[in-house]
Amino acid sequence: MQLYIYIFFSPLSLTLNKFPEIAGKSEINLSFAVNSGGKAFYPVIKNAGKTSLGEFCCKVKELTERIENGNLNGEELLSGTFSAADLRQYGIIRFEPVLLGSQKLSVGFHGLERSQGIPEIGVSLAFDKKTGFAIYPEGSVL
Repeated sequence: MQLYIYIFFSPLSLTLNKFPEIAGKSEINLSFAVNSGGKAFYPVIKNAGKTSLGEFCCKVKELTERIENGNLNGEELLSGTFSAADLRQYGIIRFEPVLLGSQKLSVGFHGLERSQGIPEIGVSLAFDKKTGFAIYPEGSVL
C-alpha cells in the first residue's frame, strides 16, 4: 500500500465518526485491503474514527507487515464496519467495491484513463441502501 493513501483513509474514518448512521454502528472500524502472496486480506483498524493520522499510519503499517510475515490472527480480520481499498498501484482503471459481511459502506480508489498525461483518481462507493442516506456534492449527508 502506498503511503499517501493514508491521506484518504484517515479523514474518511474521522468523517464517518461524525455520521455513525452511515456505518450502521457507533464504533468506526476500518477494513482496508492488503495484497500479500496473491491473496487479499482486510485487516481492521478498531476505532479508526477516533485515531489521529499518526496513530492511523502506524497501525496500517503494523497490520500490513504482520500480514506479510504471517503473524496476524483471525480476530484482527473481523468487525470492520466499512472497508476501503486502493487498487491504483495495480493498474486497475475501474472496479466496484463490495460490502463485506454486515458492512454498510465500502469505498474504492482506482485509476482513470489519463487525460493529457495527468494522473487521476477515481472513487467508487458501495453502500447498503437500507441505511437511507444520501451524500450531496457540498458534503452534506441526509
